[in-house]
Amino acid sequence: GEDQVRAVLKDEFYVVWAEKRVHVQYPEALELVTSWRGSEELAARALAEALCSGPLLILALEHPDGGAIAKALASVTTMRNKLAETDIQMPVDRGLWVSPDHWHALRDLEYFFPFVDLLPLERTLCVVKPDACE
Repeated sequence: GEDQVRAVLKDEFYVVWAEKRVHVQYPEALELVTSWRGSEELAARALAEALCSGPLLILALEHPDGGAIAKALASVTTMRNKLAETDIQMPVDRGLWVSPDHWHALRDLEYFFPFVDLLPLERTLCVVKPDACE
């Protein structure tokens, strides 16, 4: 599970700067995904419930060429498709998320990895659904 996630990230040239496994409660998950999903309240609630269903693998990602946020957004579908081809039980359209923009990346990184963004290198957050961690 986790090794396959790391292999896919390595294929896309990401460096995992920090990682942790966490369990989140529903209010935390809802706050996190509501801003990701905007006004899609039903989608946000369903996603928050899924995130609470088990451990999450939280990763702080860097890209050697810089621009980690834009690159992660551009390659998230490719990474999801690659993970769907493995034995990880992960729906293609879910299971792996990245922060949607610079502001959210700073907020998300500060929440899960306080002080991680003290260096000038741009980083983004990647969240892997519980199914991929088992």
